[in-house]
Amino acid sequence: MQLLKKNNQATRNEQKKLAAYLRNKDRNGTPLTSMETRILNQISDYTYLPRYGQDVPSHITPYSNLKDSRYVGAGKDYTSSQKRKIIQENMKRNGGVIKSDLSGKVLVPSTQSRLGVTPSPLEAQIDHIYPKSRGGTNSFSNAQVLSRAENIAKSNK
Repeated sequence: MQLLKKNNQATRNEQKKLAAYLRNKDRNGTPLTSMETRILNQISDYTYLPRYGQDVPSHITPYSNLKDSRYVGAGKDYTSSQKRKIIQENMKRNGGVIKSDLSGKVLVPSTQSRLGVTPSPLEAQIDHIYPKSRGGTNSFSNAQVLSRAENIAKSNK
């Protein structure tokens, strides 16, 4: 299957075919290569998740450069210290503002919840790429910054 035209730009139809092929390959349990994962994430809204017990590949995690503590484990929440480091790294990469790793939208810092006050849908939240309910760890390599609305929409997917 020829993926790219002579000018190195795939048509939208070719991108759809390639995305469908890669999604099907992933769903059938065939591991994707790092190049296939990058292509899939670039041309579609599909998010690659490793199978249970597999590590999240470092090429799709924006915070894998941060050093994990010895208390990292499956099914754990991120600590306030970890959240602070992730937000700092996000701001460092985005010129001093917090941006969603999924959509690139500018986010507002999270605040302590108050009774009767609905938080902004653009509130920054630290999310497990691979859900903790499915064995995902609280490692930096499993973290992403999302808006509150994106995190709710993602749920356990």
